[in-house]
Formats: sequence, C-alpha cells, structure tokens
Amino acid sequence: EARFNLISGLALEGGGSVLVIDGLNHSVRRVSPHGQVTTVAGNGKQGFADGVGDAARFHWPGGIEIGSRGLIYVTDSHNHCIRTVQPADGTVSTLCGKGKEAGCVNGPAAEARFWYPTGLALDMNEDLIVADCGNHSVRKVALPDGRVTTVAGSVEGGDAGQGYADGTGTAAR
Repeated sequence: EARFNLISGLALEGGGSVLVIDGLNHSVRRVSPHGQVTTVAGNGKQGFADGVGDAARFHWPGGIEIGSRGLIYVTDSHNHCIRTVQPADGTVSTLCGKGKEAGCVNGPAAEARFWYPTGLALDMNEDLIVADCGNHSVRKVALPDGRVTTVAGSVEGGDAGQGYADGTGTAAR
C-alpha cells in the first residue's frame, strides 16, 4: 500500500503516468495508469545530494515540470535550487542554485541563488519560469545553460522585495 506525505506537485508523462512530488518524503514518485507507485528519485530522507535514484536527496521539493524531451525539472524548495531528474534512471543533478544556500542572485547557473523556489512552468521557448517564493519574484532559467534572470518582482531579495504593486518587470511587487 503506497503512502504519500504532502503532495505538492504533479506532472503528466507522455505514457500516461503521473509524476508526483512527495514533499515531506523528499522524493519524486511515479504513479502508473494502473495505480502502481514507484520512487523515481529520493528515498524519504531529507538532504542535498546529486545522484541516482535513492542516492539522491531533496529537502521538501515543491514544483515539477517535464520538458518536451522528457527531462524532469524540480524546485528543491528548502535547498534553494532547481534540480533535474532523468526519467529513465532517476539521476538527479543540480541545474542552478547552490544547495542549502539561499539568496537572490541573477547570473550563470552556478552563481544564481533562490530562496524557497516553489512553482515551475515552461514558457514557449522551453525556458523555466520559477516562482521564487522567499524573494517575492518570478525568475527565468534559460535552458539548457541555466542562466537566471528576474522577470517580475524584486531583485533585492528577501523581505526587502515584498509588497503589492502593479508594474513592469522588477518595478512590480
């Protein structure tokens, strides 16, 4: 009997399976069209580690999206980064951000910082749009290189960027 603990994201795979973010079990799981549940990456223990399948670690993953070639993108919320998961073998890699290090930094993937990224969407160019919750902003991750820019909201980061204002780009709050 499969059990989940705080489902925070879903994505439909091409073959009809559903990928599930099992947030408090710190894992990505797959539900087949027949209801069979298997773990793709993570093993129920929080942490930060790239690796294959159950050797990988997440800390409260949140959003999930699947690219046109099947690559899985995950917001690793409490590790403040964006991760990729290979659907065939569950290999997890960090795309951008530095695990466990929060911040609000635009730039190349290795230098970029997020603060509790939560949601994901792919735009028409197959770039990732990220809800950067702790920074009160919408960020863009250019694929495949992972360069991060702020689309809307604060570039100041943290509480300095919170507020409520319509506007264009970084003038919005």
